[in-house]
Amino acid sequence: MAMNMQFLMKQAQKIQNDITKAQKQLEEKEYEGTAGGGAIVVKAKGNYHVEAVTKDRFVFKEIKNSVINTYEETMRNENSVAIHVRAGDYLSPQYINQYGNICTLDYYRNSIDYMKSNIET
Repeated sequence: MAMNMQFLMKQAQKIQNDITKAQKQLEEKEYEGTAGGGAIVVKAKGNYHVEAVTKDRFVFKEIKNSVINTYEETMRNENSVAIHVRAGDYLSPQYINQYGNICTLDYYRNSIDYMKSNIET
């Protein structure tokens, strides 16, 4: 029985050493994650220490298109207003009460009417 206990203790020690070795290897390993199509890069080690965060300025690639160029020129030379329609999340049943039922069709109509009466064309 003593022989079996001694063997088990050696096995337990070996397993503990293997775990310690694996933990050190994981801690030294570097990981990289990206977001925004690579605009943000985070490098971290296995010990949860963030080594670096790189934020590149997001730039749209240039599009050579006569229709788009015409719109761009018009927007540069005149007062322009853009509308971002948020119907998917704000009008979802779980958010209507939380956000106060905002971004409704009437909200957008009133906003457009306001812009028409307050922005010079």
